[in-house]
Amino acid sequence: MINPQLQVVRKFGENYGMSSGDFNEQDMLLCRDVQEFSFNRQTGRVLYTYPSGYSAVSSNEIGTKKENADTPRMTIGKCHSTASVNA
Repeated sequence: MINPQLQVVRKFGENYGMSSGDFNEQDMLLCRDVQEFSFNRQTGRVLYTYPSGYSAVSSNEIGTKKENADTPRMTIGKCHSTASVNA
């Protein structure tokens, strides 16, 4: 049975996504695994981060990995209702 409270966030065209619970009391959707995604339903603000790659490299991997092999990143944005977009 599919959990009706389960939310999945993914990039357009990709099969992989981050699972999350439902919106919390502050109207926030929070998803977290290797990457992190948060969305505020009231303001439409989005924050996506991929913190791994820079600080998550162990000391025995430093010599074998290029320093920029797994670059961390952060993206912010604001969503707008598709109902207000004119075709």
